[in-house]
Amino acid sequence: MSSTTRGDNPENTICVSSSTLVTTQRDVVTPSVTTESATEPKTRTVPLRADHVDEWIDQLANTLATTTLREIHGVLKRAIRQAQARDMVLRNVAELVTTPTGTDGRPSRALTRQEAEAVLKAAEFSELHAYVVLSLTTGVRTEEARALRWDHVVAWIPSLKTWHPVTEVGFQHKKFAIYVWRADREGGDTKTRKSRRTLELPKLAARALRQHHTRQAILKLKVGEAWQDHNLVFCTSVGTPLDASNVRRPSARSPNERGSEPPGAPGNYVTRSSPS
Repeated sequence: MSSTTRGDNPENTICVSSSTLVTTQRDVVTPSVTTESATEPKTRTVPLRADHVDEWIDQLANTLATTTLREIHGVLKRAIRQAQARDMVLRNVAELVTTPTGTDGRPSRALTRQEAEAVLKAAEFSELHAYVVLSLTTGVRTEEARALRWDHVVAWIPSLKTWHPVTEVGFQHKKFAIYVWRADREGGDTKTRKSRRTLELPKLAARALRQHHTRQAILKLKVGEAWQDHNLVFCTSVGTPLDASNVRRPSARSPNERGSEPPGAPGNYVTRSSPS
């Protein structure tokens, strides 16, 4: 595992595997670099100036979104920084250039209230019902939901003025929250340090988790010794961690089986107006 940053903001530190980082950055940068170089006739090498970087990235701004431009600019700055460290260049001219504003990004894929209610209704009898409810009402990322443990589902105890895991105090309380401290990512960390957060649950989500906890307890008894206890809220039928394909699989059924298909990527449910 290696820790790296997106852009130059240390607050945006993410933990990813080296292979994942290389693949992601290559996918972003290679089309822009190879397209430009392939159309240019072979000429003698000239020292790279800030004007060259400025003109190049301004051309890219006509077709690429601002986020992608920042990615490409960041890769260039880091590459020249490596050359500086090896005394191959005197200064980093890419640092002297401001990333321009690119084209508008893709339209929001967030669900409307009506779409969210349709998804909830369609998922009512699904094994992922609680997962869908939690995602819609709290906005947790799919990798955060998959990594959620029961000891991070907590109830507020008024007499003690503190939160306690439902595994210790049960669900016979009025106020619940989840600790979003982990994610199904390399190293188990959330996407950024700021992503670590505590989210109070709306009644709809608390009720769904309570029902899900009961069903899971029944499943444990039925499976017996085959159950592998990872203390996960959302897991397979034998207790093992879910992966992205496990979440997508129910979304891949026919429309008649699903009843309603949410827009956007399967497994990611974000709403502009969460139902109460």
